[in-house]
Amino acid sequence: MSEGSSSPGAEAVAPPEEAADPLVGKVIADRYRVDERLGVGGMGAVYRAEHVLMKKSVAVKVLHREMTVLDEVVKRFEREAIAAGRIEHPNVTVATDFGKLDDGSFYLVLEYVAGRSLTQALTEGPMPVERALFIARQVAAGLGAAHAAGIVHRDLKPDNIMLIERGGTKDFVKVLDFGIAKVSAEAEGGSQLTRLGSVFGTPAYMAPEQAAGKSVDQRADLYALGLVTHEMLAGKPTFEAEEVMGLLAKQLTEPAPPLPDTVDPGAAALVARLLEKDPDARFRSAEELIAAIDSLVGPAAPSLDGTVIGVPSLRGGTAAISATVVDGLAAPARQRTLSAPGQPTSSLLQAASRSLRIGGRDVPYWLLGGAGAALLAAAIGLGRGHGTPHSAAPAPPELGPVIARAEVGDRAAIAQLSARPEASRTAAEWMAIGKGDAHLSAYASSIEAFRNALRLDPALAEDREMLGDVRRAVDDDAAQKQALDVAAGSLGSPGADILFDVWASTTEKNQTTALAKSLLEREDVLAHASKALKVALDLRRASRCDELKKLIVEAKENADERAVRRLTQLSSRKGCGFLGLGDCFSCLRQDDSLGDALKAAQARKAPKF
Repeated sequence: MSEGSSSPGAEAVAPPEEAADPLVGKVIADRYRVDERLGVGGMGAVYRAEHVLMKKSVAVKVLHREMTVLDEVVKRFEREAIAAGRIEHPNVTVATDFGKLDDGSFYLVLEYVAGRSLTQALTEGPMPVERALFIARQVAAGLGAAHAAGIVHRDLKPDNIMLIERGGTKDFVKVLDFGIAKVSAEAEGGSQLTRLGSVFGTPAYMAPEQAAGKSVDQRADLYALGLVTHEMLAGKPTFEAEEVMGLLAKQLTEPAPPLPDTVDPGAAALVARLLEKDPDARFRSAEELIAAIDSLVGPAAPSLDGTVIGVPSLRGGTAAISATVVDGLAAPARQRTLSAPGQPTSSLLQAASRSLRIGGRDVPYWLLGGAGAALLAAAIGLGRGHGTPHSAAPAPPELGPVIARAEVGDRAAIAQLSARPEASRTAAEWMAIGKGDAHLSAYASSIEAFRNALRLDPALAEDREMLGDVRRAVDDDAAQKQALDVAAGSLGSPGADILFDVWASTTEKNQTTALAKSLLEREDVLAHASKALKVALDLRRASRCDELKKLIVEAKENADERAVRRLTQLSSRKGCGFLGLGDCFSCLRQDDSLGDALKAAQARKAPKF
């Protein structure tokens, strides 16, 4: 009988789920003995194990065998390994191993964290301001290390924040689960997995730009930390709704409810800035947030490396806040209509409110990718009849929430804007209709709405989301000619960039690429082209050494990635003469100008759509 048993045979009865788990009790990868299963979800399970040689406890995540047939799932599991392995910070769990089991399942070994989640701590009710800021500061420090490594977490929530005891401090923070982290292409050494328009995440902790399926950066993580901090101070989630769509609508359009009057005004202002709908209005970085927290709490706050010396005390409210923190904080949070780029998230062990059934298991809806974004938008809310614009006046204030919902594909909101008299519709309304239609893959009507918006306000040609929608419309059979016409006639320099992207991004020459090339060669289009694009085009056309020498000098000053292919060809010392072994451009070898131009072009990023 095992120690502590209270009845005969108790030692022979294992918990039912562990008895059914074939991994418990086995040694995997020749070095990890699996002791118990800690949790299981739609994609995989997490175990506590021990390294048999080092006698050290570790956590092992194992992807379900049937999930390995889904390339997207495997890539994201690998992404977690890349992200967790690259970040070295006391407030982030460390990844130590990654591999494949005999049955084909992938596994990831992480630092074992013995403690309790912030979710569990929140069951005790609201936290004192000092404790909440102490926890938030450590989370910010961990996020800052991730951001410095080119990684955006994208699923920060109380479940992914562990509180452990270390150095006599009970609230030492460990940030977990980088399963859907966004790793920059530069940091990863390749192309990014996430595509614009894909939606990932836990809706209650999504930034507005995430909920809209847009591109995100580190400020999305800071918004999520704002939601977590608001919840620590209020004792309940910031936004609540029975349905996923309700949550997303609140993230997009509603201000956070006010914190209790007992919360220090300086702390409340700090949280309000974190929860700005417009990313540009939030803190720019985790380091800036840390500086703001340090202005509110005493010198006992944790240092940038995560070292902690006990919970700090508040410094006496807003009177002690430095000028850099006061700016934009003390006043009520500014409310903005969402118009900047963004993107969202989900966890290995917890689906984001909605799931699919694949292979008999629940799978988070982020696996739907771009299709999921379209379905998400369709579920939120149809209007067409996009005619000629007339009004350049600002949209009525009461239409702000309608415009915000229409932008993300709310059918009811699109219909409401489309029902307004065409003579009264503003550029903002046309733009919202266009973006909403694009979310619903109605690209032909989307392009017409964009055309009308641009007639009223040509400055909208710089809207990055709209440019992405126009580029995607080129791949739609019903809209490609309209999209190319708008790129050539209404978008100026960005339109020329789109035309080049269509023409040069594939070696396949077809009717679409031929049309893009013919439009790009028009004088009125070339007149708006950027210097970088003009250099790329001129380099492709030039063949004489005197022409090329002049262009190489210009390329060093202005060329970007689009000129790299041609400059690389010019750098080759083969291709001419007997058996193609001769140097076609020996006249360019007199100095280092060509090499310098190539390096300069490689360092300048081309426009992305």
